[in-house]
Amino acid sequence: MGAFALGLLFNKNPALFDLSAKIYSGALFAVSTIFMLLAFTGLLDMAGGIFFLVGFAIYVVSICSAICDGILAPTLEGHAGGDIENVPLPVPRTDHQDLNVSLYPSVLQCHPTEGSPLLPTSPCTDPTSPQQTRTGYHALLVFVGSAAVVIAAYALAKSATSLATSFQISDTLIEVTLVSMLTTLPEKIIAIVNSWRNHTTIMTAATAGSNMFLLALCVGVVLVGGSQGDADADFKQPPDTGTRLLTDNLVAFEVWTVWTCSILLMVVAWTGGRRWLGGLLFGFYIAFIGVELSFFKR
Repeated sequence: MGAFALGLLFNKNPALFDLSAKIYSGALFAVSTIFMLLAFTGLLDMAGGIFFLVGFAIYVVSICSAICDGILAPTLEGHAGGDIENVPLPVPRTDHQDLNVSLYPSVLQCHPTEGSPLLPTSPCTDPTSPQQTRTGYHALLVFVGSAAVVIAAYALAKSATSLATSFQISDTLIEVTLVSMLTTLPEKIIAIVNSWRNHTTIMTAATAGSNMFLLALCVGVVLVGGSQGDADADFKQPPDTGTRLLTDNLVAFEVWTVWTCSILLMVVAWTGGRRWLGGLLFGFYIAFIGVELSFFKR
């Protein structure tokens, strides 16, 4: 929610969202609702983890199928919102309009006359070469950026643990403050850039997709891989009652926060966003971090 709030805050125009953004926000609301129901009914076990993994696979297949079928249409470069419908389609140049016959230069070659230009007006170039070069260039940038993010995440995790040990601070406190802010920094930058370019669909898709990745895939892997180990640890050494109560309260607060943020995202996607709304949501994000810090200090 912090990244989405910054996107609204840095948008110079009122943000309008298309059908694709509304679908993304609705999918996030459905996933967060299922996660909340499973969390409060005590079903976050191995079966719940398998359910989340299968659900994430279905989500990926559904999104890819919707994109291929044209249901989720990408935003055109340089055009956003309702301007896409006003983009004029290219009309082929025609000769002999009286006969309603289109004669393309590539089909009909006329002999030059005294009025013909010495140099061609449109040079014959391969139209696929620039597009292929541009696609390869962006694919290389995506690969390099992904590798840099992975390396930075590993270095951040190791450094945060070392800092917590050196300053005798709780690892959880470092993860909630420093690690959580820095790991979501690329997402915040993406949201700001796309909002400045008025690409609200990409901003919404990035926000919803990252949260669904955490709620479905990451939670599923943790539940499937760690359920047996947690059960053995609890059997050998049961947790203290006060610590368990604090942990339960904190988890319940975070679950409610995730569900509330999904509702806010869906409401903004359906009604539109303003700068003041982005500032309000970012204030809620800062308040959320402050509440978690107060929990851990207690």
